[in-house]
Amino acid sequence: MSLGRWSVPVVGRTAHGPGVVELEVEAPALAASIRPGQFVMLFPETPGAPYLGRPMSYFRRSEETMSVLFRVVGAGTRHLAALVRGDRLSALGPLGQPFPDPEPGEVCLVGGGVGVPPLYDWARTLREQGHGVTVLLGARSADQLLGEAAFSPIAAQLLVATDDGSRGHHGPVTSLLPASTATVYACGPSAMLKAVQEWARGRAAPAYLTLEARMACGFGACLGCTVAAANPDPAKGDYGRYVRVCTDGPTFAAGAVLL
Repeated sequence: MSLGRWSVPVVGRTAHGPGVVELEVEAPALAASIRPGQFVMLFPETPGAPYLGRPMSYFRRSEETMSVLFRVVGAGTRHLAALVRGDRLSALGPLGQPFPDPEPGEVCLVGGGVGVPPLYDWARTLREQGHGVTVLLGARSADQLLGEAAFSPIAAQLLVATDDGSRGHHGPVTSLLPASTATVYACGPSAMLKAVQEWARGRAAPAYLTLEARMACGFGACLGCTVAAANPDPAKGDYGRYVRVCTDGPTFAAGAVLL
């Protein structure tokens, strides 16, 4: 499906801990076309809302609905979090590239903090394809841990870690990465992604990093979400030194970007 923009109604709102909200919208066309790894730009249709949308990876979807899970961090997300059933917002998408298929063998998904949402539907899809998936979830503390109940029925193995030891392993979630080679998909804070990058480099293992970035457009025009490319493309001149999170990503092979 090509890029589209819809005005969609909010049909559900759920709190997931301090400052974290899941919004469910009725958007059958978008839900049918979006693929794991892609995202949308959301624009609250409320007075005083910021002009620019907010990029959001989707969390769950059904035939009729799609949800996003996010933490309130500024004006845009405050407006989104204040929406209730019956309110409307504009959704632009699907945007970005889907997750690449895994290599044969083990698959491990690593989510840290609010980096968890884009991995849920990918885990469900991989299970439907016959893959056994290990899921590693991390957070600063137990009250900030997201997704454990959602992933539990679909993960072959589910492990959690918290920085303060209040839930699961005491330490970074990346310390739970498998000792063997596996295809790893990771989304979370920069420090976590760098640790996955080092893990993959040390084992020559396939790994993919889903990046977050501030975006003005979501479709490559503004160049506001660029990150440095590990292997610049000389054919593109100065532009080849960078890749765009919105159109080239948001997921990149671990060795393709400089963090």
